Amino acid sequence: MQSYVSEMEEQMEQSVGDISALDTYVAVGVGLGVLDDGVDRDPEGPEPFASPWFRQGKRFLQIDWLSYVLLSALAVPMDRSSIDAFCAGADLGDSGELLKDLLDANLVAMLPADDESPAWSEVTRLKVVSHASGLGQAPNDKEHYLLIAAGQRAVEPSSVQGGPPVFAKTEAIALGGLDYFLWTTFDGVRSIDECIEATSTQTGRSGDEIRARVPALLRLLLGNLYAALDAAWER
Repeated sequence: MQSYVSEMEEQMEQSVGDISALDTYVAVGVGLGVLDDGVDRDPEGPEPFASPWFRQGKRFLQIDWLSYVLLSALAVPMDRSSIDAFCAGADLGDSGELLKDLLDANLVAMLPADDESPAWSEVTRLKVVSHASGLGQAPNDKEHYLLIAAGQRAVEPSSVQGGPPVFAKTEAIALGGLDYFLWTTFDGVRSIDECIEATSTQTGRSGDEIRARVPALLRLLLGNLYAALDAAWER
């Protein structure tokens, strides 16, 4: 099992290595597409050009199509050069102006390349929406815990009776114990700041130590579509 975990760690390093050296940008919220507005249309008239919707926290926003296309792409963090190339290929116009508008509207967050940047305090006010399922402690490896994408088969069905479960041959990512415990607090309600506090209380580890783990953990989860960011609800 150790070799399996080591192989996954190598794959993870490759998947986040490129983006960790650059500031990247990621959508905050989820696209909803075109929704029925309930307006009666003239069946003989032209079909209206409907605008898409985007939900952020409790807010439902109707936005333009250019913004929607870029926000959909930013489900995975992208650096500026990748955004420029995407916008050029999709004929979205001025990528700099489009990105600035989305940043000003708080529909996009910047993930600083510098893990110690004060700008991370803006990110930790958001919440994480997990798209993963946990497998818990890796077999024969007490230092790592496994995550799989939601919807993947966790164990072989034939193994759940008469013995310990056999993990299915599926893609997974391996986390250290503290990172995994922090991930368990990402309930889609509390902000990252609140999750850091909860993890500190339950593990006895300092908030600063846990906070230092956040940049790498978010890059890993977001970069592999294991999570998304959204606005934390005011309660």
